[in-house]
Amino acid sequence: TPTPAASPLPGTSTSTSTQRPTVKKKKAQGRPSSSGATLLSPRRQVGSPPQVLEQDEEDRWHDITDEDEEPSLVRFLPRRPQLLPSTIYSPLQLFQLFFSSSVVRTLVDNTNKFGEVSAAAGKKIKWAAVSVSEFYAFIGIIVYMGLVKVKSITDLWSKKQLYQFPFPSTVMSSKRFAAISSNLHLSDPQEDEENMKKKGTPAYDKLFKIKPLYTDILSACRSFFQPRREFPHTLLDFSLLGHGYRVYMENFYTSPTLFTDLLQNNTLACGTIRSNQQGFPHTKRNDLPKRAERGTIRWYRHGKLLYVKWMDTRELTMCSTMHKAYKGDTVRRRVKHKQGVWSTTSVPIPAAVKDYNKHMGGVDLSDALIGYYNVLHKSRKWYKTFFFHFIDIGIVNSFILHQQLSDIHGQAALTQKAFREALVIELTNVMKRSEEVAGPSGPSKQPAQEKCMPAFFSDDATAGRRKCENCEKEGQQTKTPFFCAKCGVALCLVPTRNCFKQWHDEKVGNT
Repeated sequence: TPTPAASPLPGTSTSTSTQRPTVKKKKAQGRPSSSGATLLSPRRQVGSPPQVLEQDEEDRWHDITDEDEEPSLVRFLPRRPQLLPSTIYSPLQLFQLFFSSSVVRTLVDNTNKFGEVSAAAGKKIKWAAVSVSEFYAFIGIIVYMGLVKVKSITDLWSKKQLYQFPFPSTVMSSKRFAAISSNLHLSDPQEDEENMKKKGTPAYDKLFKIKPLYTDILSACRSFFQPRREFPHTLLDFSLLGHGYRVYMENFYTSPTLFTDLLQNNTLACGTIRSNQQGFPHTKRNDLPKRAERGTIRWYRHGKLLYVKWMDTRELTMCSTMHKAYKGDTVRRRVKHKQGVWSTTSVPIPAAVKDYNKHMGGVDLSDALIGYYNVLHKSRKWYKTFFFHFIDIGIVNSFILHQQLSDIHGQAALTQKAFREALVIELTNVMKRSEEVAGPSGPSKQPAQEKCMPAFFSDDATAGRRKCENCEKEGQQTKTPFFCAKCGVALCLVPTRNCFKQWHDEKVGNT
């Protein structure tokens, strides 16, 4: 897609060769002014054919009787594939993209170290080393708490007639759950002590206690979660620029200069904008009246930038590089008539406003999904609060991936409740199926359910590439950003060459 030329801002001087976009009148009638009088162009008589407006007539706001041009949109080219579309993933497999066995192994090691320190300090809670499979079961109980709400955690194991929840006792005892919860530690205790000695100096890291899990979750989100074409600005990663994404933002961030720069980087943008923002049109010709009826629209195009004013309960101003001013869309609103009677009717709505309302709720939707069944419960340690929130993030992202994969396969997706229920069963079954016999200091086996899945060597798909082992075996020198998260083997994964599948098929055939 050719890079669009930057247009001069309104109010700046332009050469005589500068051409503004042509705007044609739909109707021959004059446009009504704010006072109700009909204004006729001196160059056009009623009933005459549509004419191209002169440049001095362009410096005004247009209404929906003026036809706007359809903007040329850049092609959407996602930066990287999300998952293998042909593969069916269980809730646990999707969750393990964010809480993999290596991530849990780190949490287990640090928790065991802290448990030994606590036991040496004479804490009353009896401590025995936790394994990877048992820690997955511990997470399963935490997710279960988001589904079954009780006043106190111990009520889940209560024998009182009012409670009697049989499930938690089949996984672990209340004392064991309390022991793991009490000694839960995300960072290495020894390194944590060294960091505390730096307190009060620039070298002190306030987030050190959550860094191991935080960095792993962040890396997993960047590796496996692929934003849709439209998303709010809070999810914008600079590496996404140039791939045809469409970004929506609030008026605090919107500016004509930013939108022009994004467009030059093949990224479209739309957002609310303040009328006092630098570059916003200053002309008052045919401006939106202060007491305009609900649904009244005014628009102004300057090069690739479209400015829209729309009267809802109050005036709303928008800026966009991806929309046409008006496409005939309507929305239902309560309107008060001159007789003082209220009624519900359809009023025009600009395409920019309609799409903004549709796509700007991405972050709010994620927060809402977490809020329905969040696993958060009170804790005296701030880093444990983050641990519970990271679990929620992992579940919600897994659920979103499940919905997208279900759409690809043409299947009905699980509800979030059903997804969490299935995840609880799988998490707790990891320990039930495990035959671990290693001692406290011995290594734990990986969960039996862990499958071969693609991962990135680096957050940037263009960096950290390594030679594909399958291509090298065939005498080719091909570098790839992918590797198998379980086998640790670098393998190609592109539409024309799926070495990931070929290598694993041959591995299975040789066993």
